Amino acid sequence: YIVTSETCALDAIEADFINYEKDLSRDKLTVMNLEAPSEWGTASIALQGVIKPSEAYRHCMYNLATTQLLERVVNINMDIDSIAFTLGDVINVQHDVPMWGEGGRIVSATESTVTIDKEITIESGITYAIMIRLKDGSIATRTVSMLPGTYTELSLVTEFDTIPEQYDVYAFGEQSTVVKPMRVVGIAPQSDLIRKITLTDYNESIYGID
Repeated sequence: YIVTSETCALDAIEADFINYEKDLSRDKLTVMNLEAPSEWGTASIALQGVIKPSEAYRHCMYNLATTQLLERVVNINMDIDSIAFTLGDVINVQHDVPMWGEGGRIVSATESTVTIDKEITIESGITYAIMIRLKDGSIATRTVSMLPGTYTELSLVTEFDTIPEQYDVYAFGEQSTVVKPMRVVGIAPQSDLIRKITLTDYNESIYGID
């Protein structure tokens, strides 16, 4: 199952660090987002091994960005034998409840069509795509070309290089939201054969802080 919670955005972060430019005396640096709403909170961080104000600044900017751009934390319980990632990896998550695509298994496929295990609805004015994990572990993503309606057999814009097999896992949805990329930040025992996976949003903009 999946549980989500919203993160709390900050408008200012104060860093406590040893400043090389002040004879290694303890110093503080505050970085503020002047465009943030007044109701956003503030926080402080103690930096270990940081001696340059420029480095402290980057730490503060990164932390501000994570609270503003990474909007949720997600917990998923998974069977231990289905985990094929480790801490720090960015993975694709499909789940029907938060509407991160529709998911299931392939019934059959040809070079240009794929039949899935449930009916899906195509609406006008929306571009759809299907992402399939093939038997060898590779991912095939194809744009769907269909008139509005309800279908189990989908026609593709581009043919498959490798035809999917029965029971291959798929995710289907709007082209921009077929799956949700998330970063793995925690893996903890839940029971003997179950692990709780903690994920956060993935947004590459948090790394463009300079």
